[in-house]
Amino acid sequence: MSCPTCGAAATSPTQKFCAECGAALGKACPSCAKPYEGSPKFCPECGFGLTTVAVAPAAARVALPVAAPAAAQTPGSATSAERKLVTV
Repeated sequence: MSCPTCGAAATSPTQKFCAECGAALGKACPSCAKPYEGSPKFCPECGFGLTTVAVAPAAARVALPVAAPAAAQTPGSATSAERKLVTV
């Protein structure tokens, strides 16, 4: 990859800034070194995944007790809790 400002060649494929002029270098695929713009999920040249998505396992989902809203309670009525399954 070469610098778009001064044309100097990058010394490593992971280099983010030009060593000669300090200009920001474009992003390149770690698999095929094809430059890309924006934030694509996959390399347009080789299809390599450029982003990682963290997904919480099902075991991490917890049911929390939720109190009834104050407007739903009337004086003299028994308060009760309601359980709902939520995913955070």
